[in-house]
Amino acid sequence: MSNPPASPPLQTFVRAVALGAVVGAAVLGIGGRLLMRLVAILLGLSGGFSLGGSAEVIAAGAMYGALAGTLLLPLPPRWPRWHPHLHAAAMLLIFLVASGAARMASSGLTGWTRVSILGMFALLVWINSLILVRVWRRARAR
Repeated sequence: MSNPPASPPLQTFVRAVALGAVVGAAVLGIGGRLLMRLVAILLGLSGGFSLGGSAEVIAAGAMYGALAGTLLLPLPPRWPRWHPHLHAAAMLLIFLVASGAARMASSGLTGWTRVSILGMFALLVWINSLILVRVWRRARAR
């Protein structure tokens, strides 16, 4: 006895989560790791890339990306051009309020240094959302 084919809503959910994870791993994971290294250089800290640390950051990017993918689901297929910014704003809220990543990225920093680093990470989250929404629109158009 074979399994019945997946329902369209389930396929849409799986596609959104997978697409979000892939884009998140690339933008939030790899981009976040590179941004972390840039911050370390700017602050004069020593260190470098480690395989374990980089894999952890990329995996976290994929997890946040999968979450971003699920936020695409309630949005209608044909939405106005400004809706990608609503998605990005929702992701920023999750990143800044509920995320341990935001707190870890800025731990031990004070004043403008902390604000500027959180701003760089927020920009990365915004870029991730805009890329994800664009890719999602193209995938839904097929």
